[in-house]
Amino acid sequence: MKRFNWLLIGLVVLCLAMVPLAGCVAKSEYEALQADYDALNADNDALQADYDELYTNYAAVEAELADIQQVYPPRDFATRQALVEWRNTAGIFDTPNPLDDCRSLQQIALQDGYIVSISVGLEELTYGCRAIAGDSIYQILPWELSVAWIDYVY
Repeated sequence: MKRFNWLLIGLVVLCLAMVPLAGCVAKSEYEALQADYDALNADNDALQADYDELYTNYAAVEAELADIQQVYPPRDFATRQALVEWRNTAGIFDTPNPLDDCRSLQQIALQDGYIVSISVGLEELTYGCRAIAGDSIYQILPWELSVAWIDYVY
C-alpha cells in the first residue's frame, strides 16, 4: 500500500509538471508564428492605408458629382421669381454687339445650370434672350435687368 501511495504521488507530481508544458511550443515554431503575425499586421496596415486613400478619393468624387448634378443637365427656371433673382445676379451686358451680349448671358446661364435661348427678330434684326420659368416664356434683354412675360408654354 505504501508503494501504491508513492506511485500515486509520483504520478500526480508528473502530471503537475506536464500541465505547464502542455501549452509550450518550440522556439522555432514560435518565431515562425511571430513572423506570420508581423507580416499579417503589415498587410493590415497597408490595406488600411489603401482603404483610407480610396475613401478620401470617394469623398472627393462624391463632392464633384454633387457639384455637377447642381448644374447639369441644364434645366428651366422653376419660377419667375427664380428667373428674376438669377437675372439680377447675372449682371448687365451692354457692348456694341447685342448678339455677343446675348451669348454672354447664355453662357452664364449654362454655367449656372439653366437654359436661356437667344431670340433673333428677323424683320428688324433685333436680339434678345428667352427663358422658360414655370409655365411661361419670358423675354430677357442682356442690357436691362427686366424680365418680360411673353406667353404660356403649351
